[in-house]
Amino acid sequence: MNQENLNKIYKEHSFKYNKHLTPELDITSLVLKSHLFLEEILHEIILLQCKNPKALDSIQFSFHHKLKLAEALHGAHFYNFEIPFRIWPVLDALNKLRNELAHRIDSSKLDEKIVKFLRTYDDNFAETKELSSINEILKKPELLKARVRYILNYMLGCLGFIHGLIYLNPPEKFLASLFEEINIKTCAERIIIPNEIK
Repeated sequence: MNQENLNKIYKEHSFKYNKHLTPELDITSLVLKSHLFLEEILHEIILLQCKNPKALDSIQFSFHHKLKLAEALHGAHFYNFEIPFRIWPVLDALNKLRNELAHRIDSSKLDEKIVKFLRTYDDNFAETKELSSINEILKKPELLKARVRYILNYMLGCLGFIHGLIYLNPPEKFLASLFEEINIKTCAERIIIPNEIK
C-alpha cells in the first residue's frame, strides 16, 4: 500500500467515472451511477479498516449501512486529525434522493429530495455555496443537471481522498509506526484478559 499503487487505483476510478458519468446523462442516470461508485468507495473504506475483511464477504450491506459504518470507522486511528469537510450528511441526502428516483416513478417528493440534497451540500460546504438560488436551479433543467453533476463529482473526490488517506495509513500500519518499540510479545503481554465469570 503505497502512493504508486494508490495512483493506479485513482486512474482506474477516474477512467470508470469518465466512461460512465458522461455529460449527456439525465439526472436520474447520473444520480444512480454516481451512487454506485460512491457505494464501492464506501465498501473499500470499510474493508481497509478491518483486521479480517473477509468476514464481511457474506453480508449484504445497504448503502445506508455502508455509509454509517464508514462514518463510524473512518479516522478512528488518526488521533487529533479531522477531515476538513462534512461529507456524511450529503451522502445521506444523496441516498434518499437515489431511493426516491429508483423506487418511485414520477414521485411527488422528487423535488423535495433534490432540494434537500442541494441544501445539505450547501450547508456542509459553505465555501462552495452556489450563487444561484435553489429555486432558480430547479426551474432550469440544464442548470440543475450541472449543479447535481458538480456536487456528485465533488463527493467522489472527497470520498476518494478519505479512501486514499486510509489506504496509505491503514490502522495496523499507522498504529504500529506509533509504537515501534512495542513488539508482538510485549503487545500480547499488555492485553488485559477478563477474569472468568463465576
